[in-house]
Amino acid sequence: MPRMDDLLTIGRFARLAGLSVGALRHYDELDLLRPAHVDEWTNYRSYRREQLDTARTIARMRDLEVPLETIRDLLRTDDPAERRRILREHRSRIEARTFRLQRVLHILGQLSSEDPNAVTTIPIPTEIDPATRRTLAVDLFNHTWTLLEKPDRTPEQDDEMIHAAHASRYHWGEIGEPVNFARGEWQCSRV
Repeated sequence: MPRMDDLLTIGRFARLAGLSVGALRHYDELDLLRPAHVDEWTNYRSYRREQLDTARTIARMRDLEVPLETIRDLLRTDDPAERRRILREHRSRIEARTFRLQRVLHILGQLSSEDPNAVTTIPIPTEIDPATRRTLAVDLFNHTWTLLEKPDRTPEQDDEMIHAAHASRYHWGEIGEPVNFARGEWQCSRV
């Protein structure tokens, strides 16, 4: 058992860590940050000063909206590469959410616009069936070749060629086989 004069009360520890007492109790229940000592009669929690780094890391990660399970994974590994991988995955989730929110803002801007020409219906994304995807992939692939072989392309056609190649590869990625992926990547590298 640690010496009592080396321990911080839960209230003091919470203030130093930038966490609430309730959060510390919750992290104890989740086995994320256990107190150094719990009084057997009062259940009063005390922490060591050395635990502040962990507590501050948790507070920082929560500010960055990192889920508790992900924080647990971060705290369990000492491998810097693994930590970077975990944080990259979280960053990807945040980016995806940001893109969804930007789309929501765009649609709400259109719906709340006083412009009589503004779109007043909410566009509903449609699923593309595999046969349509295959047709798109083939047509875009062939269109890219047509533009690639054109000797006097304009800058606008160069842009069209680049986008067509990437769109073709995207659709192959959704329904194709490894040979289609390879051909699509090869075509993208050429354009």
